[in-house]
Amino acid sequence: MEQRNEAFRDGVELSMTTRGEWKENSHAGHLAARHASGAPAASAGDAGSVSFMRSTAKPLQAAAGIAAGLMEHYGLPEGAIALMSASHRGGEQHVELLEKMLELTGVREEQLAFHPDYPLGRNERDEAMRRRLPPRKLYHTCSGKHIGLLAFCRMNGWPLEGYTAMDHPLQRELLRHIALFTDMDESAIGRAVDGCGLPVFIVPLERLALAYARLASPPDDWADEPLRRAARRISAAMLAYPDLVEGQGRLASVLLASGIVAKSGAQGVFALALPEAGLGVAFKVLDGGESAWPVIAASVLEQAADEAARLPGVDAAKLTEAAGKIRAAYPEDMVNDMGTTTGRREAVLKLEWI
Repeated sequence: MEQRNEAFRDGVELSMTTRGEWKENSHAGHLAARHASGAPAASAGDAGSVSFMRSTAKPLQAAAGIAAGLMEHYGLPEGAIALMSASHRGGEQHVELLEKMLELTGVREEQLAFHPDYPLGRNERDEAMRRRLPPRKLYHTCSGKHIGLLAFCRMNGWPLEGYTAMDHPLQRELLRHIALFTDMDESAIGRAVDGCGLPVFIVPLERLALAYARLASPPDDWADEPLRRAARRISAAMLAYPDLVEGQGRLASVLLASGIVAKSGAQGVFALALPEAGLGVAFKVLDGGESAWPVIAASVLEQAADEAARLPGVDAAKLTEAAGKIRAAYPEDMVNDMGTTTGRREAVLKLEWI
């Protein structure tokens, strides 16, 4: 166990919360930024610290099937790509498109590996329970990914049984694509089991940042044209359907609506990319929480805007505007039940640019 944990390192302070005149909480972690070329761009803490990709892997996993012609094979609409990449909230628009995906692919809801559930979104869950709807597998936040992967199995003639097993042909193909996006040997990528039952990958944060840079802006000398085309198509679909990717008010959806490719993962991991600049960013909050994400993301965008003069393709005005939208959606002032301001959430990270 010590050998496996040696790459998990103490972080630097990324953000904090105050109450009155005192600091109440500190959120430590690591951050890495990389150019799509593979060159390092910036860091806070240790860019080589490892993290499970969790749901940030979804768009990269979807790329395997899309590069192989999954969309054309089944006649799927472009919104399906957003749901294959999604951690959706289980709202009506999500379920309607998921049902269409089942119809077009021939995948059956009962074939999804996990148990039936209620929607992840609080409002969506309340609505389902108010209407006395039963739990179902389509409500699961990962159902779009699983439908896409099962459809990929059907297209290739691979068995649907055991599709979550690490030695299944599907999982070997997904590992190959993660290795391509991260520029790692397959043997160097650790795997465990994710919340939805699929294998989950553990990689250095700098490699996750590289993967997102390539997803948003694939270089001409990377991979083959089908995969480059799939990466561009996935990014375009996520940007076109931000609320399908997560849901209204979610940080990733706020960023996507601002033209920034973004995806959250469980246990504190978050990834984003600036398509015009070919710049990917990944950070991990070591306490596993999400509350620190917005101020960290806003600070990253503002610091990148400050460096626009030496970062080709970075639009300072666009990043500043996106940071403002984050701050509007997630106010930094904290208010109690009486409406009194009690403290603030503040980013303290200082990016070291390379």
